[in-house]
Amino acid sequence: MASHSPTAHFYDTIFARAEKDQQESFLRQLFERDASLCASFWAFINPLPQSSIVEVEDLSAEIAKMQEKTLHYPWDILFEMDPVADEYSSELTDLIDREIIGPYQLKMEVACRTGDLCSALSYLRIIEKGTNVDWENAEEPGSHHIAEVKEHICYQFDFLRSCFLDYIFSVDAVSQAITQAKTYQADANGFFDYSANWGEVSEILEDWLAKAKQL
Repeated sequence: MASHSPTAHFYDTIFARAEKDQQESFLRQLFERDASLCASFWAFINPLPQSSIVEVEDLSAEIAKMQEKTLHYPWDILFEMDPVADEYSSELTDLIDREIIGPYQLKMEVACRTGDLCSALSYLRIIEKGTNVDWENAEEPGSHHIAEVKEHICYQFDFLRSCFLDYIFSVDAVSQAITQAKTYQADANGFFDYSANWGEVSEILEDWLAKAKQL
């Protein structure tokens, strides 16, 4: 499997040369210490069937719920928090994290950590679609920081790509995720257009898969 890690060749140069009982003892202790590694290995050898990856109705319901909350959230609470501020871009994005997308950020990272890449993409989809509302009609100062809102949601795509490079996934999981990302890319417009962001996700997954198949 391709890796950007400086320890990418550790398996061939060190681990594979150890005695089998040493390998087994080390792995046994490692799995006993790290529950997330156990979950990641389970997902690695038991990829989800394509039909169970995304429950479309559940995903749509979560998106609709977030859109409603995003559009009607009392963003003017920021005026009460700091009545004399000249601008509220950082405070607004902090509030978006805390009140709107925070739980899905955590779920996305946990899904990556446990090898469930397709669920991670689903949580990113909820964030992308759930905040993709008409910000011009949002309460001030939300309507005054539209560019900053899009930039902040674009950062969530960067976060997903970073998580992907940090954790372990099977070829099957990545193959399924590529199909999923391309499906999302085909329907990523709205008040904001995130089709390019989904395209970048697809590209990094395809690059990983191509290198993994060369090994």
